[in-house]
Amino acid sequence: MSAGSGGHFVKFYDSDFDLVTAVTNFVLPALRTDGVVVIVATPEHTDAVEAALRIAGIDTDAAQSEQRLAFQDAGELLTRLSRAGKPSRDRFEQTVGSWIAGLGLSGRELRVYGEMVALLWDAGDVPAAMELEEMWNDLRARVPFSLLCGYPTHRHSASAGDSEPASGLDSDRAKVSRLHSHVWHGEPPRTASRSFGADISAPHLARVFVADTLHDWRCEAQLDDALLIASELATNAVIHGRADFTIQLFASGDRVRISVYDTADTAPVQVDAPALATGGRGLALVASVSSRWGCDQAAIGKTVWADLPSLPTP
Repeated sequence: MSAGSGGHFVKFYDSDFDLVTAVTNFVLPALRTDGVVVIVATPEHTDAVEAALRIAGIDTDAAQSEQRLAFQDAGELLTRLSRAGKPSRDRFEQTVGSWIAGLGLSGRELRVYGEMVALLWDAGDVPAAMELEEMWNDLRARVPFSLLCGYPTHRHSASAGDSEPASGLDSDRAKVSRLHSHVWHGEPPRTASRSFGADISAPHLARVFVADTLHDWRCEAQLDDALLIASELATNAVIHGRADFTIQLFASGDRVRISVYDTADTAPVQVDAPALATGGRGLALVASVSSRWGCDQAAIGKTVWADLPSLPTP
């Protein structure tokens, strides 16, 4: 599954309070650092999340007027992107795809919470929910953003008085989980980003930013590899892209991702440089110290990212 600059999380929740807490923790870091947040939810959940954000100190009215926070009715949006009661890929692209891609043009961190899939899940239409998840994944392959999807632990589609077989629910949850990069267990992901000009000193300043951030996050064990990745990606942006760039760090559990966004359209290519070559080894070095790396093209520019290998469990 292709990934954007962040993760694709799924939250299975037992109560509305549990869900609202997860959504609030998910979007708060972006709202506190000039990021952009989209919440696609039922009116009841929208009201609860907005209230929780206000309690956390977010001026939701100001954030909406600044176009950093948007709420969308999940049921209405699902109707608009469906044909004959099923999600339509072309309608998804015309509504959700164009909207999210437009928001991603700014280069700012973008976090999206959605529960259209939960409406399908709750109605017992698991195949349609899975199809919609695939559409989200395809969108994330082109546009860098983090996505959280909420699913109720139990479904209301079973007949009154009937209990849904546990084996069926477990099987469906497993299918859902496989379409996500992480299952949300309550710890909010950490993110940090900073923009730099296309200047020869920028890669060094980016390394300092990465070092300071990972020290704050107590991720020193991964520092050397993180600095190498940051240096190579920042250098590529300056030398080859000749563009200003934004570096973002993302951490969830034992996973750390480093990504660099710039407005240059040319995608980086890993080459086998000759042994005595003085350059050309940057992406090979990134590949050697990362568990995986990739490049996500956007309507304007691209994001090159690399994941640090997970640390072994003591």
